[in-house]
Amino acid sequence: MADEKSRVFPKLLTIDEVAKLFRVSKATVYRMIESRILPFYKVTRAIRFAEEDVLKYLESQRVKPKNEWFFDAPHKSHPRSSD
Repeated sequence: MADEKSRVFPKLLTIDEVAKLFRVSKATVYRMIESRILPFYKVTRAIRFAEEDVLKYLESQRVKPKNEWFFDAPHKSHPRSSD
């Protein structure tokens, strides 16, 4: 019984909130739902997303730069630019 009271439920986001977070249209989010790209919860007719799932998806879509200089020690500017 103590486990039920201490359980933390995920923060749930709406379709509007996910669209705003991703800066895409609601139609794009609906396509992501239809394609099962993002896991979601269906509460009666409402669709909700766990914030953690949305952030994991977003991180999985990150494209890393080809040049490793980006991740090296802090730079003031791009190596080819004149300082």
